[in-house]
Amino acid sequence: MAKIQTTIQFKLARIPPADLRFLLEALPRLEIEEAEMRSILIERRADLFASDCLPASWSHLYELPFPEHVSKIAGDFDALHAIKAYSSAQRPIQVLASYIQQLDEDDSELTPEEKEKLRPNLALIFGLVTSLLKSLQSLMAYGTYLNDLVAQVRQGNRQGDTALFKAVKIDPSAMSAPSISARISRAVLEDDQTFLSALKRAINAPLSKQHQANADKIRFVLQVLQESKVERLNDDELHDLFVRQLALYSAPSKADVGDAAKGIRAIAGRMKRAKSTT
Repeated sequence: MAKIQTTIQFKLARIPPADLRFLLEALPRLEIEEAEMRSILIERRADLFASDCLPASWSHLYELPFPEHVSKIAGDFDALHAIKAYSSAQRPIQVLASYIQQLDEDDSELTPEEKEKLRPNLALIFGLVTSLLKSLQSLMAYGTYLNDLVAQVRQGNRQGDTALFKAVKIDPSAMSAPSISARISRAVLEDDQTFLSALKRAINAPLSKQHQANADKIRFVLQVLQESKVERLNDDELHDLFVRQLALYSAPSKADVGDAAKGIRAIAGRMKRAKSTT
């Protein structure tokens, strides 16, 4: 086991298990904060959707590849310095953790003048945060960013329609993204009732319970490993990381090492196929 641990530490030098645990803990926090922001937005809708306020529009960001999506929002939030530090660090997640902690610890009270200056932008800020959260939720549910689903829609055909319905299930506002809007408009012109009925079902149907299971988190971790250019892990390393370190896969005994690796690689394979047309 010591040899396996040494190998894992070498292969995960850019993103240790502790950093992966941080990301997995940060996602639910982001969802809670988004829900709290939404509640405030609804309560103060008269102030935050007034005629002098910027609209809460974000669907156009789904037309961009996800890294560009993040960079665009970083620019809007004046956080490019944090993104630069994140991308060049030996432990990038640690940089991200420090940045988030810094934001959490900033409890300075805004003056009434500062609050009023910020008010016209709050709905837009909420929209930008929502766009990131929804794309990450798509990654966890389907193994591909919402941005990649929109890219599949642009390619057309039946696979593009399937991607469209998945995107709308995650975020109904994605219907106003130009690529999706164009496909819906075509269906209206052609009186394509099959497509329009499927669209209605996608709008009204929540994600299945299957997409709420640990497989969601496994997809997320696999994506982080890929983007961090971690080498391919062998069976023992996959078992140690996903079963022992992160507790995301139910295969606790040594005899189940091969089964755990097979299951995780099956999830990775489905993710690869989902991205193959983007």
